Amino acid sequence: MRPGWWNAVLIGIAVLPATVMLLVARTSSSSDADDIATAPAIVGSVTVHIARTPPGGLVVATVTIAADRPMPVGGLMVQVRDAQGRSEDAAGRPFSPPALGGIELNAEAQTLTAARAIRESGTFTYVLAYRDGNTWKILPPYDAFTIT
Repeated sequence: MRPGWWNAVLIGIAVLPATVMLLVARTSSSSDADDIATAPAIVGSVTVHIARTPPGGLVVATVTIAADRPMPVGGLMVQVRDAQGRSEDAAGRPFSPPALGGIELNAEAQTLTAARAIRESGTFTYVLAYRDGNTWKILPPYDAFTIT
């Protein structure tokens, strides 16, 4: 056996993984800057208070919301649905408080309040949504309240 041949094989085995990693790194089109999410991160919470006003109740929703960077939104809404998934009562009155007008979200949390009289008892679910153009985008999680 010649010692030079084994040395060449061992060097080849050691160099092959580094060569493959170099080729992958050079052919990859992403960089660290590309891996950062381009969509803003929005954080919101809703606190619901119910004042009993028979029949039904006055629902007051307090929204606290912020984003990781400045972002205009066309509106905010606490969307409310009854147990059957309806957004309004039999008379056509909406369960959701009125939408809050367009605002500029930023890193500093903002607090907004909206209210709506719901004229029936039952269990209702609600979620915070914001308007992006003509589309309402929902922010999780869902929650519920009951009017007795």
